[in-house]
Amino acid sequence: MLNLYLNFWKKFLNVTDKATRGEYWMALLINNVLLLNILGPQLGLTEILGLVFLIPNITLLVRRMNDLGRTYRSIFLFLVPFYNIYLLILVLFAPENEKNALNIQSRR
Repeated sequence: MLNLYLNFWKKFLNVTDKATRGEYWMALLINNVLLLNILGPQLGLTEILGLVFLIPNITLLVRRMNDLGRTYRSIFLFLVPFYNIYLLILVLFAPENEKNALNIQSRR
């Protein structure tokens, strides 16, 4: 579990690789727990931590979309009402692909 989260921080600027479903879930879970429950309200750092997590979360979403066979432009579809719900379900529950959108082989 901690390996997946550390992998998230090691690849926080890498948008050409892929992100598995487990990497996405762990990063989302731990970031939200840190932001909302542990560090944020007690220290008054909610806004600062939100900005620190912003770029790594965007690159994680791009890597996850690559893994699903979509391009980075697909993240802008999260701005479309009701279609964003479909994309969220796809990102959270779809299995990993053998090839991502950039034709990089999976490392299984």
